[in-house]
Amino acid sequence: MKTHEFAFTKNDQECRFTDILHNSQQGDRLGIVSMTPGDSLTAAPLLLAAIGDYYETLREMESDFFLYPEFFIFHVGHLQCYHSSLDIWPQSKEVVVSEDPQALLSAINDRGIHHLILPHSDKTSGTVMMHAAQAARRRLKTVLTAGEHKGDISVIPSEAAARMIALAARRSSGLLGEELVDYWTTNAHAVSHYAYTGVENALGIISSAGNTDPCFGFDEKYRTDCGITESTLARDTFQVTRPR
Repeated sequence: MKTHEFAFTKNDQECRFTDILHNSQQGDRLGIVSMTPGDSLTAAPLLLAAIGDYYETLREMESDFFLYPEFFIFHVGHLQCYHSSLDIWPQSKEVVVSEDPQALLSAINDRGIHHLILPHSDKTSGTVMMHAAQAARRRLKTVLTAGEHKGDISVIPSEAAARMIALAARRSSGLLGEELVDYWTTNAHAVSHYAYTGVENALGIISSAGNTDPCFGFDEKYRTDCGITESTLARDTFQVTRPR
């Protein structure tokens, strides 16, 4: 899989993969959030281009390696698709989180994600932890939404990438169902579209994942033994407002 076999545009102009992710460096971590079955496959062309770029850059530096990029899929609620066919390896990089915005944001932060792709989704208000929102603002270099509507970026997958997308759909038949498998095997070659957005909008999309545990995942015994009170948690609370 070679990046020159993909076709990229940015603002309706042909571009290279390296023009898409902001300040990207070898070793940067990429994450895709999946909220519904198969929605991650919308972002698969850009994911596979990033994987191709990872190996091309690595081969320029060394020839003897057995590595996979530090790329992750964040599944909300349950596994939404299998991605081993897309070089998401091992299974620990298929991260399943509860339907809780803070749990999702923590998972993204804990894995040090630099470039985040979110589903094109309604933004909502919600609650996350203050330190988690600030950490995301500092670390995230690129935030994109992936969807069917034309955006800032478009990617046409290579033949090899399209075969991998179709294979991922077929292997995920038990998660996707027949209709979605048919859709993705038929449309694996289709152009994918992405729009740049900011961290504040990303927090609004993340907030649509569900309802935040008012105790932010701290269980009662932990709170009691460590003297964590409601005021302690209130100091580390951030209210996400729905973007206008």
